[in-house]
Order: sequence, then structure tokens, then C-alpha cells
Amino acid sequence: MKDLFLLSIGVLMIILGLISCSRKKFFMSSFIIQLFIIPLSLWPFLTRDIANEPGGIIASIFFIFFLILFGWIFTGNKYSIENIDKQGLISLLERIFIDKELAYTLNGGNIEVKDYGTVKIKQFFKINTVELDLRQLEDEELRKMIRDEVKIGLKSISKRYFPTSGIFSILFGIMFIIASVGFLS
Repeated sequence: MKDLFLLSIGVLMIILGLISCSRKKFFMSSFIIQLFIIPLSLWPFLTRDIANEPGGIIASIFFIFFLILFGWIFTGNKYSIENIDKQGLISLLERIFIDKELAYTLNGGNIEVKDYGTVKIKQFFKINTVELDLRQLEDEELRKMIRDEVKIGLKSISKRYFPTSGIFSILFGIMFIIASVGFLS
């Protein structure tokens, strides 16, 4: 069971890595990432320790459910954007705010939107993945507008970046496959 799980994780990571290596920019909710990462990271421990106990499967399911719920609470209105850098996203947001005639100020890595709140932007290391955090904006319509405009605006950015996260994903996928083959023998 554990070897099949590792094999499927490896194949999935290679597929995601190949998609990222296409250098296409894509936008996804951080909750989707948490939904993927939490069960995957806990599964080996839960299957080894808890699942062997009476009622362990049900306890494992509830544990994962509450972690996912916790992740949803803290990652709602946060988005990850692949194959773009922080400056590219800031430029795109500035264009959106100018087009929509919204007053804003650039404050380091954050953009203060007058009368609405702060848009936080964080780049993960050097792997061309940027997090867009809209949680501090008070207006739900503004959050939806920014999210939709960023999705549309990503298509207009022609600059291509080296897909570092895709390469890492492929390498980790190969490691998972090798680990699963080791468990098979």
C-alpha cells in the first residue's frame, strides 16, 4: 500500500513538474495546494501508526479533515502564481489599479489600496512562484475583481522564466518513484 502511494505521488509530481516546465503561467488557490500537501505529507505516518489501531482509519480521516479545514481558514483568498516573479506581478497589479482608477501606494512588497486595505505579495526563494494575499482587503468585490483581472493579465505577460519549481517537482517525483521501487523489491 505504501509503495503504491509513493509511486502515485511520484507520477503526480512529475506530471505537475512537466506542466510547470511548459513555462505557462498559472494561477491557483493556495487552499488547493494545502488540500494536496496536507494529506500527502501525513499519509505515511497515519498509515503506519494510527491505521493499525482500532478505529485508526476513522481517526485519521477526521485528523486530515480538521487539518484541511484549518488550512482553508488560513489560506482563503491567498493564491499562488507559477512562472512569474514578484516584480512582474507588481507591474501587473499596478496596471490593473490604474485601469480601474484605484488609488494605491507601493510599500516594499505590498500594495496599499486606498480605503480598501493591503495586497501582500511574497516570492518563494528563487523558484518563480509568487503568492498573492488578498485577505487584508475589506471589499469582497474588489478581491474578486483583482483575482479575475490577474488571471486575464497573466496571458499578456510575455516574459518567460526558467521553471525552477518544475525541475524540483520532477526531481522529487523521480525520488518518490525510486523509493517506491525500493519498497516493491
